[in-house]
Amino acid sequence: MHFGAEGRMHTVVEEHNLKIGGGLDDVWVDTNTEALHIVDYKSTSKTANGPELLESIYAQAYKRQMDLYTWVMQRMGFEVSDTGYFLYVNGDRKSPNDFLQSGKGLMEFKVSLIPYKTDLKWIEGTLADIKKTLHLPSRPKHSDDCEYGKFLSAASRFLN
Repeated sequence: MHFGAEGRMHTVVEEHNLKIGGGLDDVWVDTNTEALHIVDYKSTSKTANGPELLESIYAQAYKRQMDLYTWVMQRMGFEVSDTGYFLYVNGDRKSPNDFLQSGKGLMEFKVSLIPYKTDLKWIEGTLADIKKTLHLPSRPKHSDDCEYGKFLSAASRFLN
């Protein structure tokens, strides 16, 4: 078991020579079953509140993160539930209080605890794909809708 400072954990996947891990926000214990639940804290200020917060394009990455943390902890030998939780604090844009006050800012938050059933089926295949990609003689092209590819293309125009 490999835990570092501040909740960082990892596992080594020998067949792909990859070290996979991250930094846990929190782990809760089900006192009835002793199973662990991975908990990830998120904050935002959106009109959505509740489970619909997990429907944005960015939330798909949050779900993959939860999947991966669950998978890593299971590989480390922990009994981890397939249900994780996102504890969302969402800035209340409709609060009657003024956000900017004399000498300070004040925002109220709505709190949502959103259960998420993890999906670990994609992980093994993705790790194999990552290994293949890392061994390619040149990097693959970004897809047309890849935000990182768009950023790199725009930035390269300023560097040349």
